[in-house]
Amino acid sequence: MTLAPHGDAKQAAAALASPRRAVVLTLGGDGAWLHGANSSRRIFAPRVEAADTAGAGDVLTGTLIGLLARGQTPLAALNIAVAAASLSVTRRGTLPSLPTQAEIAPLQRL
Repeated sequence: MTLAPHGDAKQAAAALASPRRAVVLTLGGDGAWLHGANSSRRIFAPRVEAADTAGAGDVLTGTLIGLLARGQTPLAALNIAVAAASLSVTRRGTLPSLPTQAEIAPLQRL
């Protein structure tokens, strides 16, 4: 499937999902889509001044998986993960870009 920039993201996520499997489709600075069996939701990324995008996907994925493992709902976990990734791009270097929980909280959208 060829996608227009983010235009068909919801459709792509729906095509990959199943009744027992949710799909997260990242959209870079535009946030992410979460598509589950019964709903589809876009999480918008907060607007930030990007300095270095290296590691942003790792921050999003690691935060998402860690929160899911701790019992967060997929929607809540993705909201926090998008905020964490957004904050991470404001710093140079991969390790220094990893935000703390206290830094992420003000950027959450839900």
